[in-house]
Amino acid sequence: TVVPTDAHLYVAYGSALQADTDSDDQGHHFKAYTCDEILKRLDELKNLPSNTPTMPPLFPTEADREDFNKRHHKEHIHIGTLEGAHGPHFLGIDAGSTTIKATLVNDDREIVWSSYANNEGSPLTAAINIVKKIQSELPEGAWIARSCATGYGEGLITTGLHLDEGVVETMAHYRGAEMVSPGVTAVIDIGGQDMKYLAITDGVIDSIAVNEACSSGCGSFLQTFAMSMGLTIQEFTQKALASTHPVDLGSRCTVFMNSSVKQAQKEGASIEDIAAGLCYSVVRNALYKVIKLRDSGELGDTVVVQGGTFLNDAVLRAFELLTERQVTRPNIAGLMGAFGAALTARMHYQDEADHLDVVVKADGSEEQSEAEPALKSEPKAAAFKKTEPAKPEVHVVVVDGVTHTASSILTGDALDNMSMTTERDVCKLCQNHCKLTITTFSDGSRFVTGNRCERGGDAKKKRSDRPNLYDYKYKRCFAYRRLTDKKATRGEIGIPRALNMYENYPFWFTLLTSLGFKVMISGRSSHDLFETGIESIASENICYPAKLVHGHIKWLINKGIKTIFYPCVSHEENLVPNTDNHYNCPVVANYPLVVGANMPELREDDVRYMHPYFNLANHELMVDRIVEEFAWANVTREEAETAVKAAYAEDKVFKHDVQQEGLTALAYMKEHNCRGIVLAGRPYHIDPEINHGIPETICSLGMVVLSEDSICELQPGEKLNLTEFLSEGEADPRFKNAAGFRHVGDRTVTKMPLRVTNQWAYHSRLYAAAHFVASYPGLELVQLNSFGCGLDAITTDQVAEILADKADVYTLLKIDEVSNLGAAKIRLRSLKAA
Repeated sequence: TVVPTDAHLYVAYGSALQADTDSDDQGHHFKAYTCDEILKRLDELKNLPSNTPTMPPLFPTEADREDFNKRHHKEHIHIGTLEGAHGPHFLGIDAGSTTIKATLVNDDREIVWSSYANNEGSPLTAAINIVKKIQSELPEGAWIARSCATGYGEGLITTGLHLDEGVVETMAHYRGAEMVSPGVTAVIDIGGQDMKYLAITDGVIDSIAVNEACSSGCGSFLQTFAMSMGLTIQEFTQKALASTHPVDLGSRCTVFMNSSVKQAQKEGASIEDIAAGLCYSVVRNALYKVIKLRDSGELGDTVVVQGGTFLNDAVLRAFELLTERQVTRPNIAGLMGAFGAALTARMHYQDEADHLDVVVKADGSEEQSEAEPALKSEPKAAAFKKTEPAKPEVHVVVVDGVTHTASSILTGDALDNMSMTTERDVCKLCQNHCKLTITTFSDGSRFVTGNRCERGGDAKKKRSDRPNLYDYKYKRCFAYRRLTDKKATRGEIGIPRALNMYENYPFWFTLLTSLGFKVMISGRSSHDLFETGIESIASENICYPAKLVHGHIKWLINKGIKTIFYPCVSHEENLVPNTDNHYNCPVVANYPLVVGANMPELREDDVRYMHPYFNLANHELMVDRIVEEFAWANVTREEAETAVKAAYAEDKVFKHDVQQEGLTALAYMKEHNCRGIVLAGRPYHIDPEINHGIPETICSLGMVVLSEDSICELQPGEKLNLTEFLSEGEADPRFKNAAGFRHVGDRTVTKMPLRVTNQWAYHSRLYAAAHFVASYPGLELVQLNSFGCGLDAITTDQVAEILADKADVYTLLKIDEVSNLGAAKIRLRSLKAA
């Protein structure tokens, strides 16, 4: 093997050797050019016609540029100094993905100190340096009254430095924007690796969008390209502003953008035009991929853009051209998160009902005076809490003989001596087995990440008593006891715990048990189980719930189960009245065939893999099909009729129980004055491995979790008698027992007004749930979407329209095999705060 030291130069070296001749060994003639001739010809390329699509220049005339500079170099927020500072000050720290920002605000909401720097991979160390610098520069008579953190490093910095509170970054950015432009209608923030969009109507956030797993098109995207061109980001910006024909590079992800840039270079595009094209691409990605803007009018009349990326004038100008709007970029665009956090600290400092100033008299006695009243414009933080939390330790500072409350932030020796250690562990408090990263600080405080619920953060915490329909339904769905070997006259039969079995298992278990089979369900889903079947997955683009099927089948085979029953179900029962049809999605309906074709183990002579087609909506045909498919087991028609009847009855009881629990959750909300989230998705989203602990995260935020099928039978505006669920009393006869359960065929319901063909069984429950949520106070809807689900391209838009019609916030969470819930937690906390 030969490993040349200059392998990367070999193509150029070969070209140089070829330049010494006038033809190659195949008779092709060519001419060699001098360096001056090459430079001249390259310069002439600019004047040649090109097929490369272009965008309008950022500044067609010098007058346009002068107007732009005049508008965007105003001082929106006054920047003061610490010199002469006196009284309470409020610290906000925004620990971003690549940078750390901090602002110190006085009681007049003026910034008197700020910092914007790279975190060098250690946000905590950067935060310590910031706090030390502020404390060393604060003049006598000034103090930090309250502190607040936001951003990705919020939890770590709040815990490590003992900041008073944290705030979700979307709310921090909104508060900052409202201060800059009262009556703001839209806030767009593009940072190093994230994007945020807030739509505001009459001072209320009614839509939130953030980029999910992919950070393509953010600030780091431009920085990477600038470095590849040998430019600083400042030089890159100036090149873009000088462009005359920006290249249209689309809005694809970084991987594909590289190929677009290379193609543009081959066609002679200048660095200026490529740089401007990339700035256009960042904005288009934000507008059409994240915000999903259909019309610029949706942004409203007062648009604030912020985040470090908008400090780039080329990006800002591209945004204005694409939206046909003149927007506001604050003079502190890169500090808006930290500014909003500081405003949050100030607001809560004034909003504490027990805040009192203590005057120390000459004789040593104390006199209390009431603090200024709480701000009326902000909702109380505990508006939905039944009981007040324990009061935290009060920190004070004495200034001019008056004792004031002060921030709990570390000072002096405690700050100098602060250290931390990090270890990894696996939580064993439940079946999720979350992989924890535990940071322990020198004062004994801990910060835990990786836990999907509050229990993983502190082993002493008990499981939340708030209703969680996902947890209930998972347990209820599989709460069946199989036959003993002695009673199982027809032997064992295995069922994979996957896809529609999270809806149909009670039906199939009851049917097969009635026929004398010992039903063996595969184990709980896990990433390890997923990896056991990964070799037989035919397509990487299929959704994660489908990929898990292979692992579940493998589990059954490894347990020695020779008969595996995994039916293709083309039609569900009619789950919602007045729909156009009730199909299962193509994956759910047909994936058993895919598994059979790609798992050789299922074709072994001693393995019986049953994947027949069934229509659950056709009760009469079901008996015929059971007799036909189980002829090998000598199942008689009488046995089939008995089994099918029992199966449909149990299916009805199962659905009734879930809806009973839904009413219990609504009653809990009423009794405890708390909010609820309808976590709407598919039946298999109740699998903890698929939902990654999102239901537990919602409960940890103090909200109740319902599922779409637990309330889809309820009508918009319907008055419910929840007496039975609140206390002893007369129950609503409609819900008293399964026998009185309102089957969809037993009542007349108005057909839902939709813009889509309502033909998919599980989706019809989404639409029905959305209509109910839009009319029920205290309920919000969050839709779960598995990557790779083609049908959700339609359902997500339809559900969003249903909620938008009633001015409800629509939240979509995309999930796959990656269990990082960073973006999901931001969305959920934002929804709670909205």
